[in-house]
Amino acid sequence: MTTPPRSLTGKDDPEYHRAVDPDDTLAMLEPISDEIGVLKIRDLTGFDRVGIPCMAAYRKRVTRSGFPFLLGAAPDEKHARIAAIMGVVERFSAELRGDPLELAAYETLGIHRALDPETLILPRPLSLGEELHWLEADDLLDGSRVFIPGNAVFCPYDSRGIATQLFSSDTLGLAAGMVRDEAILYSLLEVIEADALSRAERGREPGLMLDAEGSAAEELLSRFTRQDIDIHLWILPGRTRIPTVVAAADDRRLEDPGLLVVGSAAHPDPAFATMRALSEVAQRRCVRLGGEFENPERTAFLERTGYERMKRINRQWYLADRDTVALGSLPDMSTPSIDGDLKLVLGELRQQAERVLVADLTRTAIPVVRGVIPGFEVSCRNKERIRRHG
Repeated sequence: MTTPPRSLTGKDDPEYHRAVDPDDTLAMLEPISDEIGVLKIRDLTGFDRVGIPCMAAYRKRVTRSGFPFLLGAAPDEKHARIAAIMGVVERFSAELRGDPLELAAYETLGIHRALDPETLILPRPLSLGEELHWLEADDLLDGSRVFIPGNAVFCPYDSRGIATQLFSSDTLGLAAGMVRDEAILYSLLEVIEADALSRAERGREPGLMLDAEGSAAEELLSRFTRQDIDIHLWILPGRTRIPTVVAAADDRRLEDPGLLVVGSAAHPDPAFATMRALSEVAQRRCVRLGGEFENPERTAFLERTGYERMKRINRQWYLADRDTVALGSLPDMSTPSIDGDLKLVLGELRQQAERVLVADLTRTAIPVVRGVIPGFEVSCRNKERIRRHG
């Protein structure tokens, strides 16, 4: 088995800002595929006329409320396959498997040892003395160890009938990487992305339109436009300088409400963030067009709502005549290394967050972490956890 690099002084897959090139990554993933329960990999690219590779990794031995398949899309087949398998690694690692959790009230642990649950933007106030499950996480800003609610780390979270469940569990900030710093970097970028997207949705403010002409993302964008699919690109206003890009698709040929899909991504390289957002659009189109992957309740809602009304509901992403900025004119803040990118992101977060927490969930040879930035918004994932002011 190939081992991940010890040094992070460079990127072996610089186009995708990864520590290990795709061939070596697939070689490392193959030996653990049975361990994590990969049943088969299915190519879904043919469902959509756009032709951007999309893969589904099916799982066996899925826990109750687990995920039976994970999707991955990318500009090429290898990276789409990696994304799908890494999704399985993440979900496998995030499931509760007899992990030792401490049961206690926040007041019992104390403010110096534990994260205040209220900073996670709860759907309701936490009552005095409510007992929660806790585990320790690293605070990357000061190097301390802090107890964090297990509900904010594991997915699906099971309170086992003895602890308070704070909110429905999700996978925000869950990330795998070929080295630990890579996993941490992408976990934090996902939380930054969700915060910017949540704030944009709450304020109905998409920011500036992006013009991708002449940029590294232009070819990928053209795969949509050649098929009569309008893509509205936005760069969101955020708390940090890390670019968060949204791509909103409108299929003028099919006028299907389920194909009014939005993809988003944050990354120090704005062109790479744009390509990731476009890949997410492709993935969501395959989910809709593949049929079997759709949530039946969502399908019924879309059929009742219709194309025109659905577009009005999400009108902020389909606005015209907004100020536009050239994607190629935006600075690429990325560095030549994973650890350099991580230092950059932490430097940005240090100005906006009191804590940046990372819980280690590694269960295989592939590092997996869950990043949590208290106070950063999450309503794009959970509408109940919305900031009511500010």
